Amino acid sequence: LRLQGSKCHRCKSAIVHKPGAYTIICLRALVDYVSKVASVIVRALGKRNKLSPLAFTHYGDFLKWETRFDEARKMYKVAATYGHARGQYEYALCLLQGTGVSNTCEQAYDASNEEVEEAIQFLCRSSTKGFYGPSYTYLAKTLIDIAEKLHGTVYAVGKSPIPRVLQMLALGMECPYGISDALRDETSKLIKHYENSKNKCSNCGMTGSQTHPLRICTMCGCVAYCSNVCQKRDYRD
Repeated sequence: LRLQGSKCHRCKSAIVHKPGAYTIICLRALVDYVSKVASVIVRALGKRNKLSPLAFTHYGDFLKWETRFDEARKMYKVAATYGHARGQYEYALCLLQGTGVSNTCEQAYDASNEEVEEAIQFLCRSSTKGFYGPSYTYLAKTLIDIAEKLHGTVYAVGKSPIPRVLQMLALGMECPYGISDALRDETSKLIKHYENSKNKCSNCGMTGSQTHPLRICTMCGCVAYCSNVCQKRDYRD
């Protein structure tokens, strides 16, 4: 049911709503609400034993809105398994944030290596061919978090994820699907923050100078090297 403030979008009557427990005063809105939920479940069953992953994603959104996180996680998993891009993105968020496992917000959820690996796989599938923009940004942030946990910095010599991160963020800015103004601003801030990697050699970390300038990689245009030796070593690693 789409709400406008605290009024029904059809008859403009008052609606009292609380997360997890709601009271709808408009009978017509109540009928529409129940019929929409029922239609989502029916569409999820599909025709001729074919599942509809889009319906599973929408039903997961409904369960998440109802704070039934465990059930929402299962719906997103079905949608992700059957190839729905936003379902894959939402299920990856469930894996990384612990949705449906730990509902407390007092401390951050520490995902296991298996969960992180599975989440990265679904984020890669969701962003295939530039289909879903938020997947690029969240995948870039995940790689940054992994590098900081393993090496303490994202600028570790020979192990920096910054070249791939900048490529993903650039692709996310160009993606026409799913990216909002707020996400576009966040992505542009990340690009500006990590673009200074062009001032250091991506392999040895040496800073360029006027007498010995760095050369930008012609393939990605995101990283720089001080010599052909460093470029070949970095490409090999």
